[in-house]
Amino acid sequence: MAAYVGFFEICYSNKGEHVFVSVALEAVGELVGQFAKSIGSYGVGSAGFKEKSKFRFDESFNYKEEPELAAALKTHFLEGIDIYFDNVGGAMLDAVILNMRDHNRIAVCGMISQYNKDKSEEFTIKLIKEWTIVYVEDIIDGLENAPLALIGLFKGKNVIKQVVLVARE
Repeated sequence: MAAYVGFFEICYSNKGEHVFVSVALEAVGELVGQFAKSIGSYGVGSAGFKEKSKFRFDESFNYKEEPELAAALKTHFLEGIDIYFDNVGGAMLDAVILNMRDHNRIAVCGMISQYNKDKSEEFTIKLIKEWTIVYVEDIIDGLENAPLALIGLFKGKNVIKQVVLVARE
């Protein structure tokens, strides 16, 4: 479901597009590569080893052997990437952003490069550092007000996300 929804519903893929899949040779990535080929798109996958024919990618590369990820992507996507199905995050995502076409789409399925980072390490994507991100929450104080918050959800009284603040610790 992650592969199908990410590729067809989130990225609304079209024939002839250029698709890149990180961690291409795992359960979700291998399906995305096959979906791309099934609709007539050009697909490239990266993994910790080089294998493409078994999973029907047009091209593949071993990211561990590439000293410069952005340059490696440029060799496979001379005109840029339309769709990136991200399972890695971090440096791979930063490299992909440098190679994206206009009107591109990114489906973030995982960020395995970030999972074992120390909590004190800052996790940001270079591009996001340049943006102003706004995150909206409706906060209601106290567990005793949770029923009101729930009723408000069904009446459309919340904006974006409803949060019940139980404690300020």
